[in-house]
Amino acid sequence: LHGWVTENRTDGEAIELLCGIDEGAQDWDALVESATWLVGVSDGEERVAAVLRLAEACAQAGRPEDAQVSMEQTLEQNPDSTVVREHLKVLYERMGAWSELAAMTMYDVTQEEDEGERHALLCKAGLLYLRAGNPEAGLPPLEEAVRIRPDDHDTTILLVDTLIADERYPDAGQILERAIESHTRRRSPELAQLQQRMATLAERAGDRTLQMQWLNAAMESDKSNGEITAQLAYLAMELKDYDVATNALRVVTLSREEGPISKAMAFLLQAKIAYEKGETRRALLWARKAKSLDQDLAEADAFLSQLGG
Repeated sequence: LHGWVTENRTDGEAIELLCGIDEGAQDWDALVESATWLVGVSDGEERVAAVLRLAEACAQAGRPEDAQVSMEQTLEQNPDSTVVREHLKVLYERMGAWSELAAMTMYDVTQEEDEGERHALLCKAGLLYLRAGNPEAGLPPLEEAVRIRPDDHDTTILLVDTLIADERYPDAGQILERAIESHTRRRSPELAQLQQRMATLAERAGDRTLQMQWLNAAMESDKSNGEITAQLAYLAMELKDYDVATNALRVVTLSREEGPISKAMAFLLQAKIAYEKGETRRALLWARKAKSLDQDLAEADAFLSQLGG
């Protein structure tokens, strides 16, 4: 039968029979081939059924991406097929095909009337374009999302991140300045995130001192944000501003949250700062503290050996 179908690719009944044989034998590689032929001779709902069969065969064969082209062509011919669209979304997600998934999300926006759902879909599309390395494409949906909910913090942050990725620094700065000025609370996690982005803009401008100042302000706004505190600590050490670095590391040691810098590493870094300042006894104290918190911290062993302790 396989030989017959190979020579007669338009014989739909024979191809359907061959698919059934391959499926019954759970010969998934063979079914991928026969189901692909079946898709080629089918139309309408029959083509939809055939491409779903192909998608399942590809998944069982361990190469789900092989169904992509047939699914895309089927959706183009059957744009109202929700089941093919949803299967294709899952495939794109699995493949990391963020641009394609973003485009499908934008289609969903056009079909959605609820404002809240539209906002969520627009944000999703913008984030997907950002993941795809195409921030320029992500800006229109995010700008529309901001128009729908101008006071939504997460949307503002996502728009700013996308503008920064697209190297539109002045636009990002203007949005951040307005958002910071409109903040009523002197300290909050939201304010810290805005200030952290201002630090990023300072870094892109090559002003490391201003970057440190913004990170310091961000840490003061939210001392539970370990990412910000870690960025500040390492930058301050690089700039040899040991007072700022030590303050940031103390925040880490007092925090109840886990972050990029462990408590043991925070004590070890304080020990290294003390050593740089000529405070050998304090350096030894903090290094031993680091070792007591993490017996497997090899850097602590090396530093203690250097100190002779």
